[in-house]
Amino acid sequence: MLNLSNVSFCDSAGLNVLLGAWRQAAECGVVLVLACVPEPLRRILQPMAAVPPDVLRAAALRRREARSG
Repeated sequence: MLNLSNVSFCDSAGLNVLLGAWRQAAECGVVLVLACVPEPLRRILQPMAAVPPDVLRAAALRRREARSG
Protein backbone atom coordinates (compact mmCIF):
# COMPACT_ATOMS: atom_id res chain seq x y z
CA MET A 1 0.00 0.00 0.00
CA LEU A 2 1.32 3.37 -1.00
CA ASN A 3 0.03 6.23 1.15
CA LEU A 4 -0.20 9.39 -0.92
CA SER A 5 -1.70 11.62 1.79
CA ASN A 6 1.35 13.92 1.83
CA VAL A 7 1.55 14.30 -1.94
CA SER A 8 0.76 17.90 -2.84
CA PHE A 9 2.10 17.84 -6.42
CA CYS A 10 2.63 15.14 -9.02
CA ASP A 11 3.99 15.91 -12.47
CA SER A 12 4.71 13.54 -15.36
CA ALA A 13 7.86 12.26 -13.65
CA GLY A 14 5.84 11.36 -10.55
CA LEU A 15 3.19 9.66 -12.68
CA ASN A 16 5.91 7.63 -14.40
CA VAL A 17 7.21 6.51 -11.01
CA LEU A 18 3.71 5.46 -9.90
CA LEU A 19 3.01 3.60 -13.12
CA GLY A 20 6.42 1.94 -13.05
CA ALA A 21 5.84 0.76 -9.48
CA TRP A 22 2.38 -0.47 -10.51
CA ARG A 23 3.80 -2.45 -13.43
CA GLN A 24 6.67 -3.87 -11.39
CA ALA A 25 4.27 -4.98 -8.65
CA ALA A 26 2.01 -6.61 -11.25
CA GLU A 27 4.96 -8.49 -12.74
CA CYS A 28 5.62 -9.92 -9.27
CA GLY A 29 1.97 -10.85 -8.81
CA VAL A 30 1.40 -8.10 -6.25
CA VAL A 31 -1.40 -5.55 -6.29
CA LEU A 32 -0.21 -2.04 -5.52
CA VAL A 33 -2.91 -0.18 -3.62
CA LEU A 34 -2.87 3.60 -3.49
CA ALA A 35 -4.20 5.04 -0.24
CA CYS A 36 -5.32 8.60 0.47
CA VAL A 37 -5.02 9.66 -3.16
CA PRO A 38 -5.43 13.45 -3.38
CA GLU A 39 -8.37 14.53 -5.53
CA PRO A 40 -6.24 16.23 -8.25
CA LEU A 41 -4.15 13.08 -8.68
CA ARG A 42 -7.25 10.88 -8.65
CA ARG A 43 -8.71 12.94 -11.50
CA ILE A 44 -5.54 12.31 -13.52
CA LEU A 45 -5.23 8.60 -12.80
CA GLN A 46 -8.83 7.52 -13.20
CA PRO A 47 -9.37 8.54 -16.85
CA MET A 48 -6.06 6.95 -17.76
CA ALA A 49 -7.52 3.65 -16.56
CA ALA A 50 -4.25 3.24 -14.73
CA VAL A 51 -6.12 2.80 -11.48
CA PRO A 52 -9.33 0.78 -11.34
CA PRO A 53 -12.20 2.93 -10.06
CA ASP A 54 -12.95 0.47 -7.24
CA VAL A 55 -9.42 0.97 -5.87
CA LEU A 56 -9.90 4.73 -5.92
CA ARG A 57 -13.32 4.44 -4.26
CA ALA A 58 -11.86 2.23 -1.54
CA ALA A 59 -9.05 4.73 -0.97
CA ALA A 60 -11.54 7.60 -0.76
CA LEU A 61 -13.70 5.67 1.69
CA ARG A 62 -10.70 4.92 3.92
CA ARG A 63 -9.73 8.60 3.83
CA ARG A 64 -13.25 9.67 4.83
CA GLU A 65 -13.32 7.15 7.64
CA ALA A 66 -9.95 8.35 8.90
CA ARG A 67 -11.16 11.96 8.94
CA SER A 68 -14.33 11.12 10.85
CA GLY A 69 -12.27 9.45 13.54
